[in-house]
Formats: sequence, structure tokens, C-alpha cells
Amino acid sequence: MASRGWRFSSVDDVKYFWQGGDKGAYQWASDPNWYNSVWQIYQQFRSSTEFDSIPEWEDTQSPPPTTSPSQGAYLKSAIVQDLIAHAGMYGWRSNPQDIYYPYAIIQETSYTHAVQATGKVYKAVPDKEGEFMEVEAESILTPKGWKNPFVEPPGRIFESYKYKVSEAIAEVMKDTNFRSYCDRYGTYRLEEIDMNRPVVATYTEHENLITIHKTIDFSRGRSHLVIRDENGNSGHFVDTEILMELKGEIRTGVKEVPFAKTEEQKRLAAQRIFFDLKRLCRTLQISIPGNPVLDVLDRIYIIDSNTTTREIYTIKGIRTMFDVENGYLQILDLFWSNNEGALL
Repeated sequence: MASRGWRFSSVDDVKYFWQGGDKGAYQWASDPNWYNSVWQIYQQFRSSTEFDSIPEWEDTQSPPPTTSPSQGAYLKSAIVQDLIAHAGMYGWRSNPQDIYYPYAIIQETSYTHAVQATGKVYKAVPDKEGEFMEVEAESILTPKGWKNPFVEPPGRIFESYKYKVSEAIAEVMKDTNFRSYCDRYGTYRLEEIDMNRPVVATYTEHENLITIHKTIDFSRGRSHLVIRDENGNSGHFVDTEILMELKGEIRTGVKEVPFAKTEEQKRLAAQRIFFDLKRLCRTLQISIPGNPVLDVLDRIYIIDSNTTTREIYTIKGIRTMFDVENGYLQILDLFWSNNEGALL
């Protein structure tokens, strides 16, 4: 009801609310006279002295945030939670077959480490835009140590009509090892990338592997990274796997990661960047008979004697084609990491 100033001044306002308000999703009773009945009951409440203690709906304004942004840093996942609420990702399902699926599954942006400084962060109140709750950063102790949050400093503003929600989420989540997407059931997901998924399929020459094309190009590779936080403090990291590919050559890259205040956070940011470099430098493209079950980041096993390929690869892109002769085909863009090195 924001477009109407959060007020119910007439029966038309109640009808607008009945039809879903600004979100435009039909969510209420099937009775076509529902809004007239509600308006009449509301008028009775207003005229009855018995209900004098009930606050006037017209005087109800948008509730203030439960906490002030200036008091601390927000979990990145809390900002994403609020952004998707702003985009109307909650409450849109109306088909009986859809309502059993959740609207969103958002993993808290944190990592586990043995040491954590004291402090407080803000978590989002699920399903409610603009409402947050304050919790201790060390509120959850795991068997491996404290859960440490990835946070966003207060003060970030996304101007209307300048950002799409997807662009705002990408801006908040960059340099973290989290994936943001909607699955095939319409559920929004924010989850940590798992590079150790089980192998879901095997493709072999002369059986279900039609074509294969493999490339290795480390011309854009960087073996040494400098990660700098917003205070100018730096951390230096070397990936020995890329260093071996570059024949011992030290190539340096510098990356500004404002939230990486600790050594461990800088290490995680460097890990993500090194992973992206390997993803770009070691690529494989294959075409296979269509398999709709496959998804991005699934792992598959490729065997091809012509290119001496016998390795597990991760899917980073899927394209679908329909051909008169071959029917339903998929072209998969893959990448792989030998995992033979270490991060120093």
C-alpha cells in the first residue's frame, strides 16, 4: 500500500489491498464482495466506542527500522534478503502446485574460523523488508570454531532506477564464494559454492560424447595476489598450481576487497580470485545428447582417448540446441582444476 501512503481512506483502497496492493498478486478471499464487507466492518469499528483503543489505520505509517544502520555492519546475506523482499520475491505464488516450494533459501554469509573478534552484526527478519535484528557475531559456536560473518559496512545506497535488484545483489556479493540464482521451481537461492559435489554423469567417446574441444591459456593468469582492505592493509598470497603453469614466473595482481579486514578473510578472497583465474584459463567444451537434469556447477566425468582426456570437470555453462538430424543437443562449457597446488 505504499503507493497510497499506507492509508485506507475508502472502499477502493480496501479493494486495492484485496487484489494484492502494489505487488499485484491476488492473495485474499475468493468472495467478490470481500472488500465491501471488510469496509463495512471497519466503519462499525470506527463508530463504536467499544473500539476506541484501536489505532486508526489512516494514521499508521511505514514502521521504522528496528535498528539504526549506523550502529554496526550488516551481514551481506541480510542485505540480499531485504533486496529480494523489495523485488517482490515473497508472496507471489498462487498456483496450488507452487505454494509448497519455498520463496527463498538464503545461506548466511559466514565462514568458520578459530578466532573471531567480538562485535555485533545485523540479520534480516525473514519476509519483512526494512526490518533487521541485532545478534552477536560470536553467537554460534561450531565444532571447528566461531562462525565469522561476511559483512557490508553501513551507508551503501542503491538509487531507484539506476540499479536492477540483480545488479545490486551482484555488487554486494562480489568477491565472496556465494552463488545467487533462481532454481527451476522459482525459489531464489543464495548458497556457498561447493566444488566437491558428487559426479552426476559420465560421458565417453563413441557412446554419449559427440564432440570435444579443450584449451589451456594462462596468458591472463596471476600467480601472486595482493588483497587490500578499506584501511589499506594488504595480504599477499601465491597459488603454487598457477605458479607451476607459469613456469615459476611471478605475475602480480592487486584487488581491493573492503570487507576483508582479517587475514583469513583476505585468504578467502584470494582463493575465490585464483579459482576464477583457473576457471578462465582451463576450459573444455563438449556436445552431448540433451540431458535436462544437468545444472551449472554439477560435476561430470569425461573420457576421450583422442584428446587423452580422463578427468572430472565442472559445468560452468549450458546451451541447448535442436537439430533436425540429431534432435535435442546440449553444449557444455566446462572447467577443471588439478588441485595439485597450495595457497601460500
